[in-house]
Amino acid sequence: MDNDNLYPSGGFQPFAEPPAQKKARAQEKGEALAAQPTIEKMIRHFDRRIKFYDSVDSISPEDRNDPATFMHRFDANSLTKQNLEDEKEWLISLLDK
Repeated sequence: MDNDNLYPSGGFQPFAEPPAQKKARAQEKGEALAAQPTIEKMIRHFDRRIKFYDSVDSISPEDRNDPATFMHRFDANSLTKQNLEDEKEWLISLLDK
């Protein structure tokens, strides 16, 4: 056999999705749609928090005067911002399913 690819390239999946997984996915989608207004409020809240942690205003004026403390706070805020963005993306994925 010359070709390493054992699956056809037309998007054919040899196995169907397991029924339990399909049911769980449908239930999760229903729960997400029922909670859609709350999820959208959380996404807007995350947007505000991300914007806050992205600005230098999130660091107190006293900490801005000391370069080492400033960089420590800046790094911590950057990590917090990244975590909030990840959580926001997860919430958005609930609505997109």
